[in-house]
Amino acid sequence: MKKQLFHVTALCCGAVGLLWSGGCSREQADREAQQLQARIIQCEVARFEGQDRFLTGLLRDRSRSVELRCRAALALGRIGHPAAIRALLDESRDPLARVRAMALFALGEIIDAENARLHGYAPDDRTIAEIRRCQQDPSAEVRARVIEALGKTGRRECLENLPGMAPDPAELTEDPMRLYAREWIKAAVRLQHPECVPGIVRLFRGPERLTALKMANRLLTRLSLRPAVPFEVMVELLADRDPDVRAAALRIGPLVDPPLNLTQLCHGLTDPAHQVRVGALAGLGRSAHEGAPKALIGYVDEHLRRLTPWSSLEKSLRLKE
Repeated sequence: MKKQLFHVTALCCGAVGLLWSGGCSREQADREAQQLQARIIQCEVARFEGQDRFLTGLLRDRSRSVELRCRAALALGRIGHPAAIRALLDESRDPLARVRAMALFALGEIIDAENARLHGYAPDDRTIAEIRRCQQDPSAEVRARVIEALGKTGRRECLENLPGMAPDPAELTEDPMRLYAREWIKAAVRLQHPECVPGIVRLFRGPERLTALKMANRLLTRLSLRPAVPFEVMVELLADRDPDVRAAALRIGPLVDPPLNLTQLCHGLTDPAHQVRVGALAGLGRSAHEGAPKALIGYVDEHLRRLTPWSSLEKSLRLKE
């Protein structure tokens, strides 16, 4: 009996010792991670990864956590120096999709046209080709970052088949594909690609309709295009629960074919949401309808001229309109 009791006691002590040592090792690992995070921030603030190339080493160290490696990639992108491009291209082949995606995001920050000019740098054909290789990646997030990076160059030849890469609205059921859709839309606007307009219009129905509407507004204004949008689609957008969607639809309404009529635009002026009323005013300002100026003047006479900014929040919003 005493012998059994001894064995039980020994086992318990051993278990406690293991738990204690495990707890100590976790605390030590947490402290080390915090120290690494602190140094990453210091590098970002100094806009320099260190003489020892600390960030590059951390990015390439596959014994580190995914979070730390991705954070190192992000820091390299924020610093923006072209010297980091080689390391980031290497990690765009990493087995982990999250690391590949963050490496490509960082590459986009560095080859962005404005940042590249700051460093007197232009990405060569080999760099562009290595980034484009990732267009076939099985991860939608990675493909999204490819489009984002190449779109930031401002060079349409970097994304020759952008219209053919348009997302299918029926596939936007998960976050990675929704990210892909958003980045595809933004790239179309950055490159001012007129052939992408039909693909953007198809996204007016679906979970990324707000991004599609806002970006289409920018693109159509710059290109002076008037794409065909089914009347029933615009009616749905004007009835959307999201006031930002209603506002964006009113802004773009005069730029599509057929355009929103005067009744639809004026109805937006009675919307309870401030941003929708602003969208209606913007739409009336763009409208070619002969009654639009009269509607605008009437709204000013009725709602704006006698307001004072200190009387209420609502009146302050009206003054902004």
